[in-house]
Amino acid sequence: MSNRERMPTTTETSQEDQPEKRAITASLLAHYFDFTPLDDAPDIDNPLDELQLLADDMNAQGLTPFDLLSVPRASFSYWETAVKKKRIEVGEDGKSHTVNDIEVVPSRARRYDIRPQTRDVDLSEFIITPPPVNIRKTQSKPRKVRHEKVLVDLPDIQYALREHRDGSFTPVHDPRAIDVALQITKDIQPDVIVSGGDELDLPELGRFDADSTHFMGPHSVRRSVLGLHRLMAQLRADNQNAEIPMVSSNHVERWDKFWLKHAPHLAEVRPADDPEGYPLLSIERALGLKALDIDYIAGYAAAMYRVNDRLITFHGDKSKNNGSTAQEYLKAFPDQSVMFHHTHRMEREMRTLGGRVIQAFSNGCLANTQGAVPSYHNAVDTHGEIVPHQENWQNGIGVVHYTEGNGAFHVEQVAIDHNDGYRAFYDGKWYEPRPQAERTWEQFEPGLTIREYPAAPEVRNAA
Repeated sequence: MSNRERMPTTTETSQEDQPEKRAITASLLAHYFDFTPLDDAPDIDNPLDELQLLADDMNAQGLTPFDLLSVPRASFSYWETAVKKKRIEVGEDGKSHTVNDIEVVPSRARRYDIRPQTRDVDLSEFIITPPPVNIRKTQSKPRKVRHEKVLVDLPDIQYALREHRDGSFTPVHDPRAIDVALQITKDIQPDVIVSGGDELDLPELGRFDADSTHFMGPHSVRRSVLGLHRLMAQLRADNQNAEIPMVSSNHVERWDKFWLKHAPHLAEVRPADDPEGYPLLSIERALGLKALDIDYIAGYAAAMYRVNDRLITFHGDKSKNNGSTAQEYLKAFPDQSVMFHHTHRMEREMRTLGGRVIQAFSNGCLANTQGAVPSYHNAVDTHGEIVPHQENWQNGIGVVHYTEGNGAFHVEQVAIDHNDGYRAFYDGKWYEPRPQAERTWEQFEPGLTIREYPAAPEVRNAA
């Protein structure tokens, strides 16, 4: 692969790179929403005056025009009452007196039902393109001269942040496991880095009931998008010559399904100056993948990446609780080895067919395995804290050495054990996560307090 120019490599995002924060106005609300009164309309001199009340409240809460895109339906009310006024009068004694007057204003209540317009809407006021993230260029050893190709598999990151009542955040992804994965990948300098899907968790857009209010803040999705972009920018800066395919997956697919369900007329809108480019609301454009030269392979669950003639990889849609998912893929692909994801477990099975060894394997995940990921088993207590629970998941990555064409391949599964301080051993070297202050890829927004979730779950003894 030829060298290509990459992103700038300064350490911080400059002030001028920050996106301009736009205010919500009454005219903007009137343009984007249908407003249907729920009561008899009183005489109104200017309907925009009513909408401005709502716009002022939204701006006071820190909302932006982009946040309006996630409002499927809402209602609001306001009231007007009598007003007390004071005036000064001079009495017959020559002294001034304060007189209270009551100006009677017809009392009225007003309620509105709010729904997005069903026709095409100009999105220029709503879409905020993430600023380019400038990452420190790390010093890497020159890639070793080797005859085979090397692929690194980064499975199921599940990027999301739980916001607590005190304003701090608990990651759904696991920053310590991710940091170890970044270090190993940088040292390898692979030819290919497969991002195996579920890079975003997106519980805000899922069909399952919420486990808490952690993801209900107006900036929850925005932070996930910017945080993952920062992480992928670091991955690209560390591995400037690698091909990076990102295979589509069930959690990331929530993004497209949300727009198709709630704003189908907007799903295919493309920029006028780039009519053949990605849609404005596409995950590719939201994550800024083009600037990072990351190839998103759309079309879950059929999308896949071919490593060579003997091995393919995809996210996957099978998961057996007893750990036999690999056996299911051996049945589904009797003459093809597969590297799958989705289960969050490290698995590997083989079978010999016609003298040829076929494999199915999964390399775990880079998500939190101790209760932070919304799942069937996780829970949140009445104080809004995560109840520790060890899932039957494992942190890890995969390293595949292969030759192109109908050539052999060799798999190394690298476990990252949280019970051992997230240490991992690869190629004769121990790796461990750097302190949080040194993980610059995690610092995508000033002022965030990100908790270090416990390295091992608390043991609760029965009373």
